[in-house]
Amino acid sequence: MRWISYILVIVFAFGCAIKDEVRDGLWEIRSDVRTASLVQRDANTLTLDFNYEYLLGLVDNEGIEEVLWTYALVDSSKAEIVSETQQMREPQPNRTEVFVQGERPRELDIELGVLDPLETYVLWVTVTYRDTILTEVLVPVRIGESYISDTPLGDIEVFSTR
Repeated sequence: MRWISYILVIVFAFGCAIKDEVRDGLWEIRSDVRTASLVQRDANTLTLDFNYEYLLGLVDNEGIEEVLWTYALVDSSKAEIVSETQQMREPQPNRTEVFVQGERPRELDIELGVLDPLETYVLWVTVTYRDTILTEVLVPVRIGESYISDTPLGDIEVFSTR
């Protein structure tokens, strides 16, 4: 009988610790670039056209802050050719938990002649929350070629089972 009491105390203690961990400070993301291409749009411009999908779960007892994302085209020496930073999700200071799925199609224009048609470039996507990089996705792109990913995003079980 005494052993059962000890086991119950241990299970209860660990169960509470896990429950608290889920409640605050859990920042998870699953993401992927689904398609990307570098195509000539007009006589002077190339366009990096891509589609980014994500599954995002945040638990933050201080309130949900904004989520930022940056997407950039870089060359083989890691030199940034063009980039943009945007708000991916607005702050919600009155909420302490979010679990969302999203899709972000975007375009970046590049002056014709800046890129070498024989070189492979990298689309570099980062997602940041509270000055912490949650994820980075790197995708190879070449002028006139299409990148396609059909890898499943997976799941964030802690959120999907709630």
